[in-house]
Amino acid sequence: MKDRLEPSVLNLGLARKQPSRRLSSARRSARFRTGAFGIPYPRLGGRVTDRQLSLLMVAPALSLMVFYVLYPLWVVVSSSFMSFSRLAGPGTWVGLDNYRWLIEGQQFLPALGKSVYYTVANIVLQTILGLLIAVLLNLSLPGRNLARGVILFPFIVPGVVAAFVWNYMFDDLTGVVNYVLLSTHVLKDPIGWLSSPATAMNTVVAISIWKYEPVMIILFLARLQTVPTEIVEAARVDGANALQLLRYVVLPWMLPVVMIAIMLRTITMFNEFDLPYLLTQGGPLSSTLTLPVVIRQLLVGSFSPGRASAVSTVMIGFLVLFGLLSVALYRRAERAFQE
Repeated sequence: MKDRLEPSVLNLGLARKQPSRRLSSARRSARFRTGAFGIPYPRLGGRVTDRQLSLLMVAPALSLMVFYVLYPLWVVVSSSFMSFSRLAGPGTWVGLDNYRWLIEGQQFLPALGKSVYYTVANIVLQTILGLLIAVLLNLSLPGRNLARGVILFPFIVPGVVAAFVWNYMFDDLTGVVNYVLLSTHVLKDPIGWLSSPATAMNTVVAISIWKYEPVMIILFLARLQTVPTEIVEAARVDGANALQLLRYVVLPWMLPVVMIAIMLRTITMFNEFDLPYLLTQGGPLSSTLTLPVVIRQLLVGSFSPGRASAVSTVMIGFLVLFGLLSVALYRRAERAFQE
């Protein structure tokens, strides 16, 4: 009898031990997850909150942002309150002297006005031409795909090469532009496109439009290709013609992207250094002396890192305010179209 009961007792003991084994394996599977190569790694979701997990996920990006963005920004802003006797040495605290020099000097305010003119002229003309060319490239015309590829060529050309080619073309004596205009009797005398203060800035603006117009065209063309067909068909059923369709359907649909493009291009053009410096070096007679060229002259010419940092800080302040205004207008445009 005892021999018969012992196996049952053993089976009962095993039966009691099995749930604990299953429970331990369940707890282990709850704490660990198996990776792609069969390697277990701990689950974090059960031990940290969603907020902590989100902070852990964005921590690498935040660390890179602090290292590459915030720290250089802090160096620039702090250097604007200092004066340096050498580039690598410590600076001397001078307070607001560098900003006082900006206001009282004869260089900053004229350069600010030229930078504003250069940026506004570029943005207005690039936006208008970009919209017109994007609408044409969106039509079912022969050679449309070839034109879409060729339109990117100016943006692909390096800025140094573009400046060299256009400087040669606009040369007073040997330039192709003056030769064609004189041959066709459009001009009686050659014009110093880049050597005259009256025409230098507008010539640089025209070359900049040629160089960076493809960016606007691609952005506008991509947005045009996403216009809802049902809205277009409904407008046509209601009797809208091509101009009404463009005004009341296409342009409102394009407005948010136009605002983003204007914001991005404004930041780029306000900080543009390559073409104004490579074409004219800020001349003639400081007619193309924009703020980025002033920063270069302060750093290399007069060796004033503090004043150059002050100019950079003012530029950053202008662009931050403009960015906030652009975001507000973008959200308003999005809400207006949805309503």
